[in-house]
Amino acid sequence: IGGGPNNLYVLAAIADIKPVKVQAWYYNISDSQSNSKDGGSTYLLEASANVDVATVKAQYASAKGNQDNAKREKFFAMAATANV
Repeated sequence: IGGGPNNLYVLAAIADIKPVKVQAWYYNISDSQSNSKDGGSTYLLEASANVDVATVKAQYASAKGNQDNAKREKFFAMAATANV
């Protein structure tokens, strides 16, 4: 979505190929008509596998604002479940 003072860009790739599911998302918003450097970018990755009685899932996310000294924030999670 572009236009106006803010531009928003989203890109996604999603696959479900048994037994694996994968998602990748990229999100960016910028304030193109201002020197305030508002906005930022984020990407998210998720993968899961379901084999027999076990499921394993991993998630990763990273975000950073457009400010000069902005630090990249990161998140990681992993989970495993089993039906017994």
